[in-house]
Amino acid sequence: MRHPALLTAAVCTSSIGIGMSVASALDRAVTPADQVLFGAIGVAVTAGAHVLPALTRTAVGRALWGACLAVTVYGHAGYFASAIDRAGEHRAEHVAEVATVTALRDQLQSITARPTATVAAALGAAQRTEAAARTAAITCAKPCSTLQGRATAARARVTELETELAEARRADALREQLTQQASQSDARRDAARIDPAAAAISRLTGADASTVQTSVQLLSACLVELLAALLWSLALRPAITGEVSVVARTNLQTAAVRRKHFSPFIELRAAWSSWRGALGRTAKARDRPAGIEPSAPWPRHATP
Repeated sequence: MRHPALLTAAVCTSSIGIGMSVASALDRAVTPADQVLFGAIGVAVTAGAHVLPALTRTAVGRALWGACLAVTVYGHAGYFASAIDRAGEHRAEHVAEVATVTALRDQLQSITARPTATVAAALGAAQRTEAAARTAAITCAKPCSTLQGRATAARARVTELETELAEARRADALREQLTQQASQSDARRDAARIDPAAAAISRLTGADASTVQTSVQLLSACLVELLAALLWSLALRPAITGEVSVVARTNLQTAAVRRKHFSPFIELRAAWSSWRGALGRTAKARDRPAGIEPSAPWPRHATP
């Protein structure tokens, strides 16, 4: 092999492509048998996409190479998609929680009030009880300490329920703020799932980030496959050229040996051909009528 660097580069590039095909097969298959079969198919198709251009240039070979290239690019695109999704999930898991969310949760946990609807219903009942007790205490002709005590207790109950209702409404407001913060956190996690480079290109071009990401994945897969095919073509070409050169040199040497051995016969054949030509010209000159030059045209006989 005249170019070991090309061979090394071709082997490395093919190893990368085959590795991506195997990883894609492992992601798509579940059972061990499916993983083995998918991996074997991926290796065979990827190898065909790499070495077929260097081995054959027929129409059938080119068609087969095109099919292998399409299937391999599809598998590589699946691998890129899975890898980018895993990286996106990792970034989303490590999105820092805003300090405001922690403070809101602490405040909400410190509130022990019942739900607002329950407290409001209890407060309405307590207010009615207070109104009835106060009316009874006012309409009592004698000093009615019992009725006054009931009115005072009812008022205290109303005050307690009003405080609890305020706390319940405050808890509702905190829950609403937490919901808004959760929506914002989800938006930040969704943004973190997108590849940063694809997001930057999307902002520059106005295209959808997922479209940009898919296009880059397909382009990367095509580049890996075409680069591997080119490297194998260049790496295998010197060996084929060397074999052709050896065959051509052998044929030339054989022709030279034959010419050396058979040159007397060739010269004798040439002399014989020359001698026969001279005899023919002499015979024609002898049969020509006298007084007619060789360059003069042959006289035509007049028609009687």
